[in-house]
Amino acid sequence: MLSSSIPSRFAEPFAVNATGTYIRTIPTTTSDPNAASLSLGFPPNTAVAIAGGGTPPDIRDFNGILNQSTAWCQWLAAAAPIFYDATFSTAIGGYPKGAMLNNASTNGSYWLNTVENNTTNPDSGGANWTGITLLGLGTAAYKNTSDNTKATVAAVSGSTTAGHLAVFADSNGTVSDGGAVGVLGTAATKTATNNGLTYVASVSGGTTTNHFAFFNDGLGTVADSGFTSASFFQTSNNLSEGNATTMRTNLGLKNGAITTITVSSSPPSGSGTAGDIWIQI
Repeated sequence: MLSSSIPSRFAEPFAVNATGTYIRTIPTTTSDPNAASLSLGFPPNTAVAIAGGGTPPDIRDFNGILNQSTAWCQWLAAAAPIFYDATFSTAIGGYPKGAMLNNASTNGSYWLNTVENNTTNPDSGGANWTGITLLGLGTAAYKNTSDNTKATVAAVSGSTTAGHLAVFADSNGTVSDGGAVGVLGTAATKTATNNGLTYVASVSGGTTTNHFAFFNDGLGTVADSGFTSASFFQTSNNLSEGNATTMRTNLGLKNGAITTITVSSSPPSGSGTAGDIWIQI
C-alpha cells in the first residue's frame, strides 16, 4: 500500500441534508422486526419477498447507517480530537490497552491506556492512564523549570560538529557550536556513542552568553562552566592521577612551578611558626 493512495475524504457525511422522513438514527437493538439495528443490521424479514410477507429495507435505515459511518470517517480524516466517553466506554467494556485519548483540559496532551478493558476516566484521575505531552522545543529537548526558572531550552543555534564545544549563545539556555577543542584536552562533547543518549536532558543553573557548557552529570545535563576560554587538562579521572612533570609542562609552568603546598606543625627548616603554610618549588 502506498502513502500516495489515500482515498478521497468525506467533506460532509452521507445524507447530511436528508430530512426526517428519509433518515433515522440506527439503534443498538430494536423490537421492530422490519427496522435495522447495529445488533442485527437489516433484520431477516427485510430479505423476504413481499409476496411471502416480507418488508423491503427502509431508506431511512440506509441513510442513517451511512450517515453515522461517514460522519466518523470525516472526523478521523480531519484529525479531530477524541476524548474519553463514559457511555461508549461502558458499551465496549472499557478501552483497550494502547488506546490514546486527548486530554480534555490541555491542548497537545494525551492519555495512553496501559491495561485492557479500562473504564476509568483519565481526565478525573482514573487509574492506568499515562499522560503524554508534545512540546515544540526545537532540537534541544527538555529542561526542568526548577533548574534556572527557564521554561525550556530554546534551541540549538546553527549547525554543530561532533567533538566541538557547546557554548551558550544567549541567556535563555540556547546552545551553539563553540568550535574545536584545544590540544590541552577535551571539554564536554556528547554523542550517542558516548553514553547512549541522543538529547540534552536539561540546563542546570543559570547561563551566561559565551560561557562554555559542561555536562553536569551522566544524563546529558549541561551547566555553565563560568569560563570563556578552553585550556582544560584532562586525565582519565582527575588531576591527582597525572604525572607532576607532565602536568607542569602541559600547563606551561615548566620546572619552576609550585609542586607541593604543605601545612606542618613545625617549620621544616627550623624557622617560622608552627601552622605556617610551606610551599615547595
